[in-house]
Amino acid sequence: MLTRLSLEGFKSIRNLENLELGRLNILIGSNGSGKSNLISFFRMLRFMAEPPGGFQQYVGIHAGGASGLLFDGPETTTRIQASLSFEMATMNADIEFTLEFAVGDKLCFRHESQRLRSREDDHIVYQRKSDDISWESHLLANDLQGDSLADAFP
Repeated sequence: MLTRLSLEGFKSIRNLENLELGRLNILIGSNGSGKSNLISFFRMLRFMAEPPGGFQQYVGIHAGGASGLLFDGPETTTRIQASLSFEMATMNADIEFTLEFAVGDKLCFRHESQRLRSREDDHIVYQRKSDDISWESHLLANDLQGDSLADAFP
C-alpha cells in the first residue's frame, strides 16, 4: 500500500510534500487544483514499469512531450522529482527518482533509488541506486528481466 508521496514539478503540482495516504483516499478540490494531474502521475508510473520503451511512449504519445508534464513548462521547471513510500507485510519500500528535461522535448532519468526496510526494526534490508542518465528506468528494467526486489530475500 502506498503510504506517502512527495512530488515536485509535475504538471500543475509545483510541490507536494509528504502527502500521507491511507487505504481509501478521496480527492476534493476546485477545478484546476491538480486532482486529475495526481491521477496522471500514477498512470505515468505504470508506463515506467512497462517493458523497455514504455516510459518514452507515455511522454511522447500520451503526454504530448515533456513540456506538457513539467510545471509551467521547461522554461520554469526542468525536472520532476518524486518520492514514494510503500508499506508491505514485513517490509517498507521507498522509491525515489528524478526526471530531467532533455533535447527533443523528452524526459530522461537522472537518478533512481529503491530501498527496502524491515518493518520490525527499520534497518535497510536491500538497496539499489542508479545515477546513470537513461531514457528508461534502469531499476525497473532490471526488475523486468528477473532481478526483482523479491529475489533479494531467501
